[in-house]
This record gives sequence, structure tokens and C-alpha cells, in this order.
Amino acid sequence: MEVRKIPAEESAAWDNLVGASLQGNIFLTYEFQSAWCETDSSLHLLRLGCYDKNGRLVGGQSVFHKKVFGLRIPFPLSIFYASTPILSKEIQEDHEAQHEVLSALARHSRKYFPFLKIEFHPSLKDVRPYLAEGWRAHPEYTYIWDISNPEAILANMNRKRKYARKAQEEYLLAHESGKEIIDDFMELYRETMRKFGWRPEDSWATTLRGRIEWMQARDMVRLYTFRMKSGELVGIVVCILSRINRTAYFILISYNHSINCKEFHPGIHWYAARDLLPEFSLADFGEGSIPSIYSTKDSLGAKSTPYWKLETSNARSWTIYYDILRKGKRVITSHLP
Repeated sequence: MEVRKIPAEESAAWDNLVGASLQGNIFLTYEFQSAWCETDSSLHLLRLGCYDKNGRLVGGQSVFHKKVFGLRIPFPLSIFYASTPILSKEIQEDHEAQHEVLSALARHSRKYFPFLKIEFHPSLKDVRPYLAEGWRAHPEYTYIWDISNPEAILANMNRKRKYARKAQEEYLLAHESGKEIIDDFMELYRETMRKFGWRPEDSWATTLRGRIEWMQARDMVRLYTFRMKSGELVGIVVCILSRINRTAYFILISYNHSINCKEFHPGIHWYAARDLLPEFSLADFGEGSIPSIYSTKDSLGAKSTPYWKLETSNARSWTIYYDILRKGKRVITSHLP
């Protein structure tokens, strides 16, 4: 197997691989990844392809990163499985070939970075090729709804079921679009970030707004809203639409913390599940490892689904070093005229 960088002129081959792969989703497409870089000038992307002896692209991987003092530093994004290896269908079904492709990617990808942290798509179960190359692995969890039967979702909500039903009767739920609702989301999201002690970089708002506007113009996103009968906004869920694998991703949530509304979480997600039918069959909630977060998703009856996070053996020490470099860069920049 040969592993090499994929040039821009081979974008169609990359998208064909993504479209045919069990790991394929919107976050891996050339268009989506390019837009993420274009909305953040400090963000870069390295795409690697794995080619068989006949020159066919049978596997690949993309890694978002930033450049600090000439080093490529992998940069985590709040999008799902963006750094996962991807395999062609025939490779996925051939255990020996799958091991060969994953081994090649594990070995060659680290040549471009001082360290790496990646995550596997849930459909990739076997991390042994990476372990054999000296990587570390630990399980994480996401939560997934099968939305093909909304009534079954409701039945699995247990104690939240009454809140989901009440929300449909006593609140206004919709998916809205346009500049005004994006403004509302950004305002509530700032409030949510403050509550959880998040400290984003100064440019985050411009970047996030640009990405939501870009997706909205291409029908890749829905902003689900939950309002009081008076019209007062309780909260918003941002849902990215991946038609490649018929999956909707609940990626961001914001809400008015001054309103104590038990109906919000079950109500807005159940509304979204029904709205997404019949075009989509699954909804992925993401993060399921933090107790305060997974308890909420457990209560919605979503299925806990494991996936792997991996890192090179030197990742922890390099992460500390990178934090020092980043802080140093900020100090230097702050003193420039």
C-alpha cells in the first residue's frame, strides 16, 4: 500500500471514496472541509490517500491542523469523526486488507505531525493495527437515535415522555432560517458558554456565524427553535444534515438559562426527529462521556454507542508543549504595535 497526500485535482476521487464508505458523512466531503478552512484562515487540512498496487484509492484520512512555529499541530473540531480513517467498501469487507490499510495510515500519518490525536467512526471496531504501531487507544461514547419510528423513541424516553408530549401541546416548535435566528442562536450560545466556563478565541463568533450561514445557504443545517406561546425563545438546537449516510447530527445547543423548562430537551429533539423523517434515518447526539451530558441523553432513550479515540505515544507531552507555545505566541502578539 502506498500512502501519499491527495492533491486538490483528485477531489472527485476523494468524494467517491467518502460516498461509498461506511465511514462516509458530510464532514468528510471535499466541499464541507474546504468551507471549514475558508471560514478560518488559521486552519489547514492534510488529506492522505491509501492506494493499492493498481493505483486505486482504497482508504484515506484527513486531519485538520494549525501551524505554530512551522509545526503542524492537529486541531480538534466540534464536528463528528472528522479525522477518522475511511475505507472503501471492498476493504471494509476484507479483514486482511482492512488491517493492511489501517496499518499503513497509522504508520504514515504520523510522519507529517509531531504528534496526532484522531477518532474512529463507530463502524471501525478494530484498533489493533494502530496499537501495533505504538498508538494509544481508549473508548468514548456517542448517543444515537433510530428515528425511523418516532413513537418508539417516545416509548423509550421513560420519565421524559410526558415532557416531550407536553412540549408539543404547550410550546411553539419549528425550524427557522435567516439572519435573525442565527443572531438569536449566537446570543444564547454565548450565555451557554459562560455557564460552562468555556473561553473561546476572539474570532470564534465570526467563524461560527460564517459556517452556519454557509450551511444554511446549501440546506445542510436546520436550526430547531423552542418558544413559549408568547413567542419568547427558550432554546435552539443546530442540526447538521448528512444526506450521504442519512444521518442528522445534533451538533450545538443553546438555551435561555433564566427559564427553567423541563420540556425543552425532550421536546425539541423529539420534534426534530419527526421533522427529519423520511429523509433521515438516524440522529447522532455526539458527546457521551461527561456524566452531566450523558445522563441527559440517557434520559432521552438514545442508544449509547462506543467509538475509539487514539493518540500517538508522545501526544500528552506534546499537548503540554503546544499549550506553552500557544500562550507564548499570544503574549508576543499582544505586545506587537
